[in-house]
Amino acid sequence: MHVDYGECAKKGIDIFKDNALTFILATFIATVGCVLIVTGPPLIAGLFYMADKSLKGRKAEVSDVFEGFNYLIPSLVYAVIALAGLAFLVVPGLIIMIVGVYAMPILVAEKVDGVTAVKKALRLGRNNFLDVLGVSFMTMVLYVVGQSVFFVGALITVPIAVVSLTKAYQVTIS
Repeated sequence: MHVDYGECAKKGIDIFKDNALTFILATFIATVGCVLIVTGPPLIAGLFYMADKSLKGRKAEVSDVFEGFNYLIPSLVYAVIALAGLAFLVVPGLIIMIVGVYAMPILVAEKVDGVTAVKKALRLGRNNFLDVLGVSFMTMVLYVVGQSVFFVGALITVPIAVVSLTKAYQVTIS
């Protein structure tokens, strides 16, 4: 199924607006937690958990960001694979990161291990390359816009990007 990027972004904005303070605080916690290598990936998984929960019609809470620790090992495995791809194979690593953009939503929504999430994300990315490329570009723009406003904007754009990406994943697998 074709991903409507505008619709995914709109859904991300709508969910953010409905629960802005919660997403801002959770993103702040995840950002601070990224200082420690071992806490960053699970806290990012927690943001994806919040997105998944919100897209299913349930209200996310700030404490949900810590749900990512239920994915500690899988999220660390995913992070090692992604960083190793970039460190050793810059161009192929970037391609793998683009094609594998759905790895974190898969990890959280399907409760699978990190390797399985990456494999499934790569398979989805290969089979839906143009959609994945578009989703990757959309989320990258949101991240860059947020970072360009003295990093404070990221507290708004990161949750929107995470929800938009999770919504795109849901559309892709439907």
